[in-house]
Amino acid sequence: MRVSSHEECHKEYGRQHPGRESQISITTRKLSMEKYITRASFKRNQYEWMIMIMSDTGVGNGDLFVYNTIDLPTVVGLLKNILTQYPDNGQIIKELVQNGEDAGATQVIAVYDTREFGPVPPAEGVDIQRFIKGPALCLYNDAEFTEADWKGIRRLSDSIKKNDPLKVGQFGLGFKSVFHMTDYVTILSGKYVLFMDPSEPERTMCRTLPLEKLTSIIPEDKCTELWGDYITTESLSNGYLPATIFWFPLRQTPSDISATIYTPDHMGRLFHSFRVEAPGCLTFLKSLEKLSLKIRHGNGREDLFLEVALKSSNMEQVRCARRTFKRQLEECNGSPVATLSCMYDVTIRTFTAEDGNNEQNLCILHYVPGPDGPAPMWHGDPSQHHMSHVGVAANMDPISSQKSAGQIFCFLPLPPEPINNTNLPVQVHGFFCLSQNRRHVKWMTDEGGQEPDVLWNEELVRQTVMEAYSVMLHTMLEKLKTNQIDVKTWYSVLPDLESTKGRWKIMASVIWSRLCHTPILYSEVLRSMITPQAAVTDVSLSFQEPVVVEAVRKSLTLLNTPLVSVDQSILKSLSSCAGQLSPAPSACCLRARAPALSLAPSPAGVVGPVPPGLPCFPRRPAVDSAGLLLRSGAPPSPLSVLN
Repeated sequence: MRVSSHEECHKEYGRQHPGRESQISITTRKLSMEKYITRASFKRNQYEWMIMIMSDTGVGNGDLFVYNTIDLPTVVGLLKNILTQYPDNGQIIKELVQNGEDAGATQVIAVYDTREFGPVPPAEGVDIQRFIKGPALCLYNDAEFTEADWKGIRRLSDSIKKNDPLKVGQFGLGFKSVFHMTDYVTILSGKYVLFMDPSEPERTMCRTLPLEKLTSIIPEDKCTELWGDYITTESLSNGYLPATIFWFPLRQTPSDISATIYTPDHMGRLFHSFRVEAPGCLTFLKSLEKLSLKIRHGNGREDLFLEVALKSSNMEQVRCARRTFKRQLEECNGSPVATLSCMYDVTIRTFTAEDGNNEQNLCILHYVPGPDGPAPMWHGDPSQHHMSHVGVAANMDPISSQKSAGQIFCFLPLPPEPINNTNLPVQVHGFFCLSQNRRHVKWMTDEGGQEPDVLWNEELVRQTVMEAYSVMLHTMLEKLKTNQIDVKTWYSVLPDLESTKGRWKIMASVIWSRLCHTPILYSEVLRSMITPQAAVTDVSLSFQEPVVVEAVRKSLTLLNTPLVSVDQSILKSLSSCAGQLSPAPSACCLRARAPALSLAPSPAGVVGPVPPGLPCFPRRPAVDSAGLLLRSGAPPSPLSVLN
């Protein structure tokens, strides 16, 4: 239709928006140009229509434009969108663990409560039953909500923590992943109780009540039945709880928020999913010391499903080191005037109902460089604060070091996917810019990209993580010299260039180039650490018979040769980075020193130095097809095996 005048435009608007004519005054008749423009296919009549209106100067105050707000989705619609970003798995519990850490809690307990509860009469016209029904997931931590937490818990579109370098989680977003399982939220903390129902009108969807008045709407015996393990009658009467309790009634029927019904099987999958990442959750945190998952049955019996806890013979010292480091970060708001670091040894004990106890002995380093240190520059919005806080954790048990090695952390471990693994022998933490759902680091792709988040992450690895890893290796080397760790543990924390790729391979190469002139190899003959270029390796003996190995070792020992025993991965890494500085093979050493040592079979059949008066073999003895034993049955000479 061709529109010929402004008045007709107004009528056309009225026809397309019935009942809204009165909203547009005669003196300020304006069309929703934005709406029409976005829908226009720019046919001739539409183009002329827009030009005609924009040239009409007879509208009130000469302003030709309409000003309307953008239609916003409902709270339920926003929640549904958030749920598409956050997976329905163990990350839900991780989000709650993050919030406990940010609050300064030392323990978090999550309980799958299978009990069902009797009805509670409505109070003040409000149906309270929906907020406290069972089965439910109950979560407790021993920290109190702050005013900012109460504000953040009610936000959907953004997080109050996004510019706080000292916070792990995002109360405005990640917490909302709990709506995968529930439609209602109840929170008790400090002096208040919050009842949240996103399906209600905005004015009433969050109801706050002083804790001291809770028993006026929920009988005290019902409160004790629900939360008696975590709140006392004294707290109810005094109106103060120095902790936080979350209660999430499990969804039993589909709702507008989600069609997912949380059955016992669903809760079982949730707990098992979290169990995979649980052993690493405490590694780089600074407050939490213990987290537990429990199941409470209908008869009241409680079973421990999972428990992860820090332990140490000097636990108070570890606790003090973590608190001090956290306080220093708070005092400088993540921007220290000098380098901050914190290192301690701790054991992470994990108990599961299926596997029993398992322990990891870790050396953990937290590192934040000073203003002149190796830190990346933030090239994005200056109002966003980024902290170059990184960490490295090395397993002190070389046998199990590879089980958890290579994991990437942003305070908490990222999902165990190949993209989140470095293939380094240590765990790596960084204050990385993550994807919206906190599952992946934003890395540079083949298509390039100069986004500030990506540049920050790449530089954080290239500069700060590499420096922290170097500091860790230097400290471990000092521990080796003082017999605090053994040689196998030392070798187990060195990077393997062959197994690493991309940015991690580049970082490992630089580290090896720093190490190649340093005494990093242990010689049993000299009983000391020596540099790679001074070492002789016995790697060529790895496939030989024990009698051959013994013969060669004795020969090299008599020659006072700096013999070292290392894995092929270390030799290859040294060779790749140091070239001619890599250790010499034992065969070369024996050839070079052969004139000083004659070998012959002794009467006992052991190869060694030729005693005076015994003849020497005039030429190299024959060997069998495997190159191991003389056909005559005599033990081979070292040179015959190694040539």
